[in-house]
Amino acid sequence: MRGLKAAWRLLSRLLSAAAGIAAAVWLFTSFMVVEAGGSAVMPEIMPGQKVLVALYDRDNAAGRDSLATGDIIVYEAPFYDIDGEGRYLIRRVTGVRDKWIEVDRENAPADPASIIGKEQVLGKVIKIWERRNAS
Repeated sequence: MRGLKAAWRLLSRLLSAAAGIAAAVWLFTSFMVVEAGGSAVMPEIMPGQKVLVALYDRDNAAGRDSLATGDIIVYEAPFYDIDGEGRYLIRRVTGVRDKWIEVDRENAPADPASIIGKEQVLGKVIKIWERRNAS
């Protein structure tokens, strides 16, 4: 009887650890935090502010097909600029086409880089953290 209780306790601890690991993997692969580097989505998101992004599944286009004008998205920069924003760009969707979306490009609305493929979108911003004043 005593051995059965010990085995049951061990099994429940192992299952709890496995559930914790599975939850951590799910969170790590479903969300990411990105810091805004530019002013493309001001005043909603200020430079230096952090946002929570719900990531899209790379193989499933369902989330990308639901993008609408006004959504704030994150995608990887097509190039890395030394003085630029960094690896990830946060932009507002200004137009949606079949396989392409148009994003707001700060002061260059006619820039061809403002049109990106839907497959380039990593995710959609779901939470914006408020900036705290340092006093």
